[in-house]
Amino acid sequence: MSVRIQEFIVIVWQTTKASLPLRMTCLTDVLHSPLKQAFLFFWLLLGIQKLMEMQLTCPCKPGVNEAFAAFMFIVPALLVFTVMLLLTRPCKHPCRRGSSRFAEGLMPCLIPPTLWVILLLLNGQYVACGLTYWKGIYVLDEDKPPLLWCEPSSSRESVEKALYRRFIGWSQVAGLLLVCSICIATVVTVGYRDCRRAGEGTTSEEEAPILHS
Repeated sequence: MSVRIQEFIVIVWQTTKASLPLRMTCLTDVLHSPLKQAFLFFWLLLGIQKLMEMQLTCPCKPGVNEAFAAFMFIVPALLVFTVMLLLTRPCKHPCRRGSSRFAEGLMPCLIPPTLWVILLLLNGQYVACGLTYWKGIYVLDEDKPPLLWCEPSSSRESVEKALYRRFIGWSQVAGLLLVCSICIATVVTVGYRDCRRAGEGTTSEEEAPILHS
């Protein structure tokens, strides 16, 4: 029995040793992949969003609210897209008909900005602030659940509070719909691409993605 165990151990070791270079190559590709950088940016953006949520102060002024919400969506997304563009440099790959290398290089640059927009939509406060059309003061209401909102000086406080909560709900629904749309588009695109490659008989080496470049 001990001899068989020793033979089994030797076989396992030889198999592991033979596949070790391939595994190390795959690990190196993952560590140098732009996807890793994209998700590192995502966690950084998530932390920034949580800190901003603690310091968020809606202007509570019609006209200013819309600009504030638009800048919160656009500026950080544009910044992180620019940084990813400088890191991955997808434009160095030729953009010719029938080539997917440019699109594959550009895709990691779009992940962090998209995730940022989803985070703000799921938070709901930024869209609700942008849709607030009355003047007031941004306060914490000790209602159940607690609500940070623009408390108006008018007597229609209950109506506007309900409307503010509705704005938050609309924003969160929009975020969930965006997530579902991205998932469906990804599944359809990847499935179509794999089926087309299988039909053309292309090898993985010929159409290998450039995520490690």
